[in-house]
This record gives sequence, structure tokens and C-alpha cells, in this order.
Amino acid sequence: MAIEVLVATEEQRTIDAVRAAFRQQFPGLDIHARGITGVDSSVDAQPVGKRTRRGAKNLLRNAKKAFQREINAADSWGDPIPPTPDYYVSTIDGIFPDGKGKERRWFDRSIVIVQQHQGRRRFAMSEGLEVPAVTVDEARKMGFETTKVRSLLADTFGGDAYDPFQSLTYGRTSQTQIVASLTMQALNKFNPDPFK
Repeated sequence: MAIEVLVATEEQRTIDAVRAAFRQQFPGLDIHARGITGVDSSVDAQPVGKRTRRGAKNLLRNAKKAFQREINAADSWGDPIPPTPDYYVSTIDGIFPDGKGKERRWFDRSIVIVQQHQGRRRFAMSEGLEVPAVTVDEARKMGFETTKVRSLLADTFGGDAYDPFQSLTYGRTSQTQIVASLTMQALNKFNPDPFK
């Protein structure tokens, strides 16, 4: 038996992390995880606060629309219809303020939403890694519409914009680990409480 997973991204590291989480959750089953092109969050490149969760929801909705376009294109060309996903997964990172004024601190947090084909949806959010307020201010000045804090962190501290935390935490934390962990957390929320 196979489980089909559609991940709302083209980023292979994210797809691999989601696949790993599903393999851990469903040992012994074949996990077919793939990304999809042309999916947008419909929020700024750097979402702030609640807009991050909205972006994750938009990614799910837009992934379903993109999948329907794939079906329509395959049908019109007489190509094989792609398998219907059992699960849709979206992941997005955003920055979240804590405190006010000069005491305000900023945290980069990732969100994963897993939705079953039937429509049941579960959500998980990371604890967050503190990012320098000066970097957030610089991204704001450049425009959150196009500038991500992670890109500026990667420019300043090394690494890449997908995973600057690999460098910042000296390899103790990576975006791939965060996505895999959050995907597992969301999947576990589908299961009934074993202690009831």
C-alpha cells in the first residue's frame, strides 16, 4: 500500500523532510511524496505574525488548485492522471514579535499544516529561534513584500536562505529537522488519544 503526499513547494529539502516524517509515522508503507510548481502563499515574502498561518492555509488551497490543473491538463492531453493525494502538506516560516518597544524581540517560527484528502486538517508550529531585531528592521526597510529575514541572516552569518539556522546553531538545528518534526507533530494530532 502506498500513501500519496502532495507538498506545497518545489524545495526538495522540504519534500524530503516531509517524506521522512511520513515514513516514520507509517513504517512499512510506501510513501510517495512530491512537490508541485506554481504554488504561492498569497502573503508577503516575509510574513509577520498571524499572516504566517494565513500563508500556510493559502499554500494548501493553492496546491489543491494546482493539482486540479494537473489533472485537467493530463486529461486533455490523454496523459495518465496523477494519483490523488491522501495528504496535502504546507510549510511556511514567519517572524513573530514578543514584547513591545525597546523590549521587543523577534522569533522565526515555522508552521506546518497537514490535511487529509477528506478535509481534516492539523497544524503544528515551532518554538522559534530568536533573530536580531536589527535584521528584522533591515528587512522591513527593504520591504517585507520581497525581502525575507532568513535571506539577510544567510548573507550576514553564512549558510543559505532556506536554512540559515544550520550555521547560526552550529549544526544543532536545521530547517529540515524542524519541518520533519512539525510534520510528525501534525500527523500525531490525527490519532486518537491512546490513554482514553
